[in-house]
Amino acid sequence: MSNWRINRRHLLTGAGAIFALPLLESLFSKKALAGAASDPLRFVSLYMPNGTYNVQGDAVWYPQGLQTGPLTASSFSARSVFAPFTSEIANFSVLMHPACSARDQAASTVPDGGGHVSAITTWLSQQVLTDVNSTQCTVPGSSFDQLVANAVNKPNLVMSGGCNDSNPDALTFNYVSYNNGQPNEPHKNPVELFNSMFASLVSSPTAPVLAAARNHSILDSSLADIKDLQSKLGKTDNQKLDDYFTCVRDLETKLFTPVSAASGCTPGAPPSEAVDNVDLDGSLSAVYDQRVQAFFDMVVLAFKCDLVRSVSFTYDGETCGRQNNPCPTSLLYDNADLTGQLHIGISHYGQNTNGDEKCISRDRNYLSLFFYLLDALKAATDPSGSAILDNTIVLAGFNVTDGQHTGNAEGTPMVVGGGKNFMHPGNCFDLQNADMKDLFYTFNTFLKLGMSNFQGSTNLLSI
Repeated sequence: MSNWRINRRHLLTGAGAIFALPLLESLFSKKALAGAASDPLRFVSLYMPNGTYNVQGDAVWYPQGLQTGPLTASSFSARSVFAPFTSEIANFSVLMHPACSARDQAASTVPDGGGHVSAITTWLSQQVLTDVNSTQCTVPGSSFDQLVANAVNKPNLVMSGGCNDSNPDALTFNYVSYNNGQPNEPHKNPVELFNSMFASLVSSPTAPVLAAARNHSILDSSLADIKDLQSKLGKTDNQKLDDYFTCVRDLETKLFTPVSAASGCTPGAPPSEAVDNVDLDGSLSAVYDQRVQAFFDMVVLAFKCDLVRSVSFTYDGETCGRQNNPCPTSLLYDNADLTGQLHIGISHYGQNTNGDEKCISRDRNYLSLFFYLLDALKAATDPSGSAILDNTIVLAGFNVTDGQHTGNAEGTPMVVGGGKNFMHPGNCFDLQNADMKDLFYTFNTFLKLGMSNFQGSTNLLSI
């Protein structure tokens, strides 16, 4: 009987009900584990609607003098949208003068009034709508965020601050993410999103976990066979068998001792009941920042748990009627009064008293949420110990050329955060001779997606 043994196949067969075993390196070759140390690479898009103020001679989104190269605190005047955030300089880069040929082509064919539809639909797709009927809302193929999701075989997380265009038929004003020509419906209730994504990670045990706890032991379920075998063995073989089962019992004890969820994968409490809602008309502006932060907290958690690697977020739909949410006084420029101001109205700065100051103040509020996400990603770590932010591209900005449509814009405001392990944050890059398609092709290369081109572009940018 000395050749009797329980091999690895028997052990795994007996443990078939266990679907979340930890990685046991001794059971795998070093070659099989060669890629285990590679951290996930991720992409986040934050779309700002309606356009804003960034005119020639007073480009408040760009460094003083349109200076390229390393950013410093002195790069930005007190009037700059970045003035309150100079401590964040090492985490982001400013992208000046990016062209968007798809947007410009769409604007000439899509009757969207001020370029709103052409802006939001081309932001990630870089493609012109194939059907200008707003109830169809189709683009050829998929947007970049969806292509990232497809490449890594993980879901694409799409979210919105919640306010839609006031025209219920104007679907094209509300979608930025597309899959095979159809718009991806965004999540708009933070609590519902938390429950759908993270319910299985809450601290209370679920039914499957309890069932596994009742039936986890290979030895206990095989006691009759073990005793029958022991009755047929001599003293020496019984001692060997006893030693073997002692090792198995020790392994079972280690495997089934109750432990908390893996570090970084514990969701904690769900978002506040104050954001358990959908804000389609912009009437919940009092908790707008809280809602966005709740969404961004879930982005961080989803990245920690590697549930998703691509995220698309819209601060609001184009031309929505949201009244300004309470803006911290520290972010207001020149005591701008945003009380009762609609965001679409703020974007039309020429129609407002002190309209440019109001744009600067509102945009600082948008950026404060951008930096909230960056700081949270910087505080979280990947398996290697690297900050998640350093493995993540966070692109934020507008794609409406100018809120007032004066034709005097210095360029669509755009900023990219993170990516320290493959990009060069802390700089200003002039993309005067580049297109948005080139930017996304470059992102594809950084993220190792393997695309041979993006919408025809194979131009790599140095950013």
